[in-house]
Amino acid sequence: MTGRNRWGALVIAVVALALTATGVVWSLTDSNPTGLAKDPFALNGYPPKSAQLALRVTTGQGAALSATLNVNFHRDAIEALVQFPMVFTSINEDVRVVNGQVYLRSANVANGPWLSMPLKSPNLFGLSLELVRPDVALITGLNKSVRKNGYETIYTFTRHDVALNPLTGATTSTLGSVKLTITTGAYGEAVASTLVLSTGRRVTTIALNVLSYNQSVNVVAPARRDVRPLPSSLLKSLTGSLARSGVVVPNLGQITSGTAA
Repeated sequence: MTGRNRWGALVIAVVALALTATGVVWSLTDSNPTGLAKDPFALNGYPPKSAQLALRVTTGQGAALSATLNVNFHRDAIEALVQFPMVFTSINEDVRVVNGQVYLRSANVANGPWLSMPLKSPNLFGLSLELVRPDVALITGLNKSVRKNGYETIYTFTRHDVALNPLTGATTSTLGSVKLTITTGAYGEAVASTLVLSTGRRVTTIALNVLSYNQSVNVVAPARRDVRPLPSSLLKSLTGSLARSGVVVPNLGQITSGTAA
């Protein structure tokens, strides 16, 4: 897998995987029982124009990637402050995804150049439609349980004997377990999602929490004069940081088809 493709896999996997894990469409009605707190994320059945999300990817080896994402669904644009794990420390990067380009700059350099490369991003407007009411009925091949917590509904999906692969792209699989938790609000809107992938030696947790819906988000591309090509050395450093941290990803074909490893 090339450095360019691995960078795409890194950004889209941690953003799109977490979003699509919650973005599957279920209809719930709000009975609004007396005495329950009001739902601060209520969308009333309308797709959000924007969202602020908190994303965290952790491993059993203590490494963590964290990000605060501001997403404009109508303009297919994302801005984020991302903390990448490195060998003995971490680095903070400002990231923007606008018009099929990803722009990257150190968060500690206010006026430095932006580094850029093409990146095919997911259809964010389509994701906003799915976030309105995740359809848990589309998730197959896993054991399911449901519980209520106030106005929230919490769906938990589990499965053992799932093939898990290192993020490095290695073809060797290890059997492990998957636990997916999806939390929806009073109107069925996505509130949070957590995916835990575990083998005998490695644990990867991807957690996404909605901080707000429909706040003003205006993401613009940097001026062309301030943009430079993203060097391959930086690509390898960033993409390799999670791979070295022991991140594993599931065989999605196996889960969705319900087949054995």
